[in-house]
Amino acid sequence: MTMPSHSRLRSFLELAASVRLGVVLLVILSAASVLGTVILQSPLPGGAPEEIVRHYGSTFSRVIEVLRLTDVFHALWYQALLGLVGLNVLCATISRFSLRPGKLGFVLAHVGVLLVLLGGLLYSVRGEKGVITLREKQSSGKFLSRRGRGERPLPFTVTLDRFAVEYYPAEMVFVGPKREALSVKPQAGREVTLAWDGTRVRFEQVVENARRVVEVLPGSSGPPHPAAHLRIETEEKQIDFWRFARRTGAPDALLKMDGRIAVAFDPEEVARTNPLATQATLYVINRSTAVLAELPATVGRTFQLPDVTPPATGEILEVLDDADNTTLGPGLRIQIHSGESFAWRHVFAGLPDFVPDAFTGPPLRFPEIRFIYYRPRQILYVMQKAGPAYELRSWEKGTWREQPIVPNQPVQVGPVKLTLLEVLPAAHVETRYDPAEEPTGIEAVLLDVSTPHEEPRRFWMSAVGDDRTMKFGERLTLGYLVSPDVKEYRSELTVDDHTGRPESCMLRVNHPLRHRGWEIFQEGYWPEGTRTVSRLVVSRDPGLTLAEVGFVMLAAGVFFACFIKPVIVRKGVGQ
Repeated sequence: MTMPSHSRLRSFLELAASVRLGVVLLVILSAASVLGTVILQSPLPGGAPEEIVRHYGSTFSRVIEVLRLTDVFHALWYQALLGLVGLNVLCATISRFSLRPGKLGFVLAHVGVLLVLLGGLLYSVRGEKGVITLREKQSSGKFLSRRGRGERPLPFTVTLDRFAVEYYPAEMVFVGPKREALSVKPQAGREVTLAWDGTRVRFEQVVENARRVVEVLPGSSGPPHPAAHLRIETEEKQIDFWRFARRTGAPDALLKMDGRIAVAFDPEEVARTNPLATQATLYVINRSTAVLAELPATVGRTFQLPDVTPPATGEILEVLDDADNTTLGPGLRIQIHSGESFAWRHVFAGLPDFVPDAFTGPPLRFPEIRFIYYRPRQILYVMQKAGPAYELRSWEKGTWREQPIVPNQPVQVGPVKLTLLEVLPAAHVETRYDPAEEPTGIEAVLLDVSTPHEEPRRFWMSAVGDDRTMKFGERLTLGYLVSPDVKEYRSELTVDDHTGRPESCMLRVNHPLRHRGWEIFQEGYWPEGTRTVSRLVVSRDPGLTLAEVGFVMLAAGVFFACFIKPVIVRKGVGQ
């Protein structure tokens, strides 16, 4: 004898609405959530499976891989578990539903729980979260997913117009010949006399938000330093700059435009015998011993880390072109090996410090080692010939090309246009700091220093940059030290929906930007030469509104059950 259909439905509802089933499901859900909190979740450091093996061993790592425990909250079984808990709550609500006033708290609380679960399930299935890495003036309409989906498109473009870091107030430190020290907060008009030798220091001017102005002027107090004033133009930008003569084509003598163009001024024609590297090059530098290793950046190339203990070797595993990584630019993936330990690292142009992405074996770190990945696209040498004539020597398509260049007459070289504006046989640099309208995070001071042993000097010092310290023989050292504590950092962004009305906004830590259902957070930053790279997190949660409404209903249901329902019950008993 078969059971009627309505009886089977009633039995299913009774089982699905069972309190025991609900308790079991909640215990399993709680245990799964704890696992998602305790076990490393994606993205893993370095993104390598070796990290899981190192933390949890080979046996448990296989279990983690099968059950997707490194991405618990987006795993199908976790989503199914949320659905089962929601079904249990829904059936319990339907089976106990009543329009009596005393049941209002029960209905509100259970509907609230349903909405919270539905919101969580929507985010687990349809939600997005990822990272955008931007340099100043760089734009991106994509993000790198933290759910292992690679690069994903955004419905808008984000441009980093400016990035600023604000520190707590800086201080001036004076150090004497016997390590005497005095710390003073800079203040315009303040005068300090050092007790150990009578040196007088006067703070002529203090600029808390300054911009650095560098001028190249004719004349030199020492040996002549020739300099060339050049202009380079591309489709995107125009830059006027000075290049001082160097005896070698060292990377610090170059102007780099997005890592694509290198320009040098060489009046002594050293470039003919010591040309700049014309291929992608990896420099490995030991900052403690100043030992440099230089090698072509090709896959399979091996090298020794200079002067490190224990000895270590490296190998280039992969070369990343622009098309492979649109947010960080060209780079390399290298492997470092020492004893039983391995470390992996992505080295991108302008991000030189060695911090391994992942390990196997004991931790392997070399804080003294610095990597520089240098990959010029186009090399331009301006060289002086006999008399006032000049020659442009350019590396294009695997060969050197030479042509005359006349001052103030542009020369087209491939996609760029170069103009020689002026040449100074002897030049020097003067630096000053002017007040800036936009936030720069730079504090500077103009000092007038008179010592018993040297002529009075008047000069600028900055709390950020190369002119942070000044030495007067062996008797006095001045240091303008910025506080190591960051007060605030912020990104000035332009968000463009491609509708002709871009939106400008300021993004601060803990103050996210909300735009078209997306949230943009300021996560961090790191220096890249004279610029700064800003790291943003983008997130889209389609179930957020449902979850918020659900929490409000849940709170209202609990309040009703705890405070209002007892009053209704007492009144009913009294009547």
